Amino acid sequence: MAREQSEADTQARNAVTLRERELAWRWKVSRRTLQRWRTEGFGPAYILIGGTIRYRMADILNFERRQSLGGTKK
Repeated sequence: MAREQSEADTQARNAVTLRERELAWRWKVSRRTLQRWRTEGFGPAYILIGGTIRYRMADILNFERRQSLGGTKK
């Protein structure tokens, strides 16, 4: 039962999306930086919904993980 709840929580978290301005705030970068990264093919995957750029939380977390330097990996 706990495992099923954990999987449901993970799926719900991963379904969350952030707008460009919200991700810019999270990372303390400008929206223009995120726009430039998209044109350069850098940064997390994004989706376009109704003319609005959205970033799925799962893609953001995966990108952040890939950017980690040093420390120990668990």
